[in-house]
Amino acid sequence: MLFKENADTIEEKPFDKWVPLTRGPFGYSIARSVAHQELFGEILVLCDKARIPLIALHFETGPGVIEASLHYCVAGGRGSSIAFKSMIKAWAQTRGMMATFMAKVSEKWPGRSGHIHISVASDGDNAFHDRDRFRSISKQMSQFIGRQLKYMSVFCVLAAPNFNSYKRLVPGCWAPACPIGADMNPYLALSCAIGSGILGIEEDAALRASIVGDASEKTCHTSARLPQST
Repeated sequence: MLFKENADTIEEKPFDKWVPLTRGPFGYSIARSVAHQELFGEILVLCDKARIPLIALHFETGPGVIEASLHYCVAGGRGSSIAFKSMIKAWAQTRGMMATFMAKVSEKWPGRSGHIHISVASDGDNAFHDRDRFRSISKQMSQFIGRQLKYMSVFCVLAAPNFNSYKRLVPGCWAPACPIGADMNPYLALSCAIGSGILGIEEDAALRASIVGDASEKTCHTSARLPQST
């Protein structure tokens, strides 16, 4: 999330008075992307020079919110999420702006999420796909997800590392009370996601029944809901 602020102005006024780069909740706006193409161009050039493989860059839902998607890499390979965050924060200051990856800046605006995508190959084939099973989800994928769900609350201490992280994990805030935020340490979060999934395959874990309806409402008062504080 980008603000038209600097190190001095953010000290002079409360955070709810900070001015975001754009106004309104509009995401995937072509008009906004064109209007700010110079800024986007600078980010793309920086990523290219830093050898950070950026494959998508666009405005997301919320004032001043931008989504950046990094190219996949082999688990254990060279990561670039933390480098990207540090680079963007420094770059923003050179433009007279401030960038934050805080999970929840204000109750008035959507939070900032962090998405982890995992695929598993076996002898060159997608181990998570089986066209003969329900929704084409293979047994290995069911096992993988089963243990992720079981240990997700335990791993919150690593995947949701800040007090502010839990302000986003509430019903009605654009996301179920179970995903991680943009303030995560991607290496720790990915280790948790992969480690729990592998454990599920080793233990032949079962995937619990899916929730039909509003998951936020149905998990609001059950053990399935994630922790609400550190």
